[in-house]
Amino acid sequence: MESDIAAVQIMPSFNTLTYLPYLTLVEMVLSLLLMLTATVLMGYLAILSISCCGMGHQQVSVRASPTMLLFLTTHAFLGTAPLLYCLYVIVAWRPTASPYNSYSLFWSGLLATGYYVSTPLPVLFLTLDRCLVLANVFPQSFYKRLARITAGVGAVTILVVAVSCVAVTVLGELPLASAASHCTIFTCLLHGAGKWVVFYVRNAIELVNLTLALLFLYLVRVKRAARTARSIVSSVRSGTSQTFFN
Repeated sequence: MESDIAAVQIMPSFNTLTYLPYLTLVEMVLSLLLMLTATVLMGYLAILSISCCGMGHQQVSVRASPTMLLFLTTHAFLGTAPLLYCLYVIVAWRPTASPYNSYSLFWSGLLATGYYVSTPLPVLFLTLDRCLVLANVFPQSFYKRLARITAGVGAVTILVVAVSCVAVTVLGELPLASAASHCTIFTCLLHGAGKWVVFYVRNAIELVNLTLALLFLYLVRVKRAARTARSIVSSVRSGTSQTFFN
């Protein structure tokens, strides 16, 4: 009987999950460090890709395709959006149940929503550009222009998706529910349209990315098979001609 009473007394203290605030703090510190690192590296590579670096007496020019440049600049600029949220969570952190003001948590995490949802889009247009090149359905002289068009459409799409996600989250979640006062992370605040934006829109984009990735692998396989076939035909012709002339 005494052991049962002791078990009952122990269970509530275990169910409170007192380690979660510390886990949240570690997650935010790591996120902040990784975001800063990624932003600096992507920005450096973006600048490097459009400029020339002097190395001794040689000029080395590093050029990226328009869609690759879109990928780098998107992460360089939008990667700064979650920094305010991470800093707020770290600075206001206390080892208590809910040390955060719900509206401060919401507004600081709002920009991170646009970044989180639009992150897969640069990969989508980068993969699409590679698929168009491998498919070889347009004249060779048109591909440079096509790459610029793809990057331009991608930039507009990323901007529209990011702004739309922020707008839908604001209109669908404000005013915040009374239960939001107990939240310690941004996603805990989402109960309306913002929840659909954060989870389902991003997942839909990632499904499109997966489809394009499979198409890209298929086109690479077809291209490699065609190249191998041409190599075999060329070697057979070469061997036949040598045999003939010998």
